[in-house]
Amino acid sequence: MSSRNEPSSLALAYRALVLFSLIVQGAWTYLVHRIVRRGWLKRDENWLEARVGGFAKRFVRIAMEFRGGLIKLGQVASLRIDVIPEVMTQELVKLQDRVASHPLAEIEFQIERELGRPVNEVFESFEEEPVASASLGQVHRATDASGRDLAVKVLYPGIERSVAIDLRMVRLALWLFNPLVPPDLNSIYGQLANSLRGEMDYVREGKAAERVRANLSKDTELYSHLRIPEIHWETTSQRVLTMEFIEGDKINDGEALAARGIDVQQAVEWATRAFLHQMFRDYFFHCDPHPGNLFVDREGRVAIIDFGMN
Repeated sequence: MSSRNEPSSLALAYRALVLFSLIVQGAWTYLVHRIVRRGWLKRDENWLEARVGGFAKRFVRIAMEFRGGLIKLGQVASLRIDVIPEVMTQELVKLQDRVASHPLAEIEFQIERELGRPVNEVFESFEEEPVASASLGQVHRATDASGRDLAVKVLYPGIERSVAIDLRMVRLALWLFNPLVPPDLNSIYGQLANSLRGEMDYVREGKAAERVRANLSKDTELYSHLRIPEIHWETTSQRVLTMEFIEGDKINDGEALAARGIDVQQAVEWATRAFLHQMFRDYFFHCDPHPGNLFVDREGRVAIIDFGMN
């Protein structure tokens, strides 16, 4: 099939140019922040926050437009309150929210290219509006011929090429920022690169989910309170991951859980026990346990999803 849905060389060059301008602006903004903080340049707090906040808003706007590695970088940076000014991290936190969905035609193109058949032949039904969209892909609800409820996770067409550009720009950014920040910031590149490459391989993610399920099921009491989606390998490839669809409420949605009579504290305890089991017994664990990946299903079990980072 044609690669018409993938970014052109011109689009990738434009992406690199925009990211380079963002890096230069970021380096300059951070340098000015350090100079003012050390008293070498007299400016009031409002002046400084306006410039730092302005850069952060531009970063978020561009990250939402370009997606890929930029969103991941922003998410990581939002946690580095020890290095990055608070006014900036407060803006970067917005990248934890859901991003705009990709056009349905491109998602259907990716599924057909990966599975070798049109969407309407692969699935009995396929909802046009995604239930979740993120930096690298999005999830659609579907059913198969036997009526099973499915979640179909699809990698955006051409995202690998976009991420490759992003990683080159991140490496350049770290080279520019290295004289300004603590040396441990360099570790971000390796973590980000490994994370992004792993998250773009859905076969790897499916195998990780099955491995975690097998490990946790050894503790029958614990596993009776947990749920990990079953992978449907017949409609899974490197860029399409099909699994059972699990309905529920986020583990931090206290109001919704209380309305269902769920003991939130108990649910959190089972989730905590599950992650301690992974870390200290199995030495293989889910590395992204935020509320979007943890929820309580209709039977009151703690569901764990999204095993791209492990």
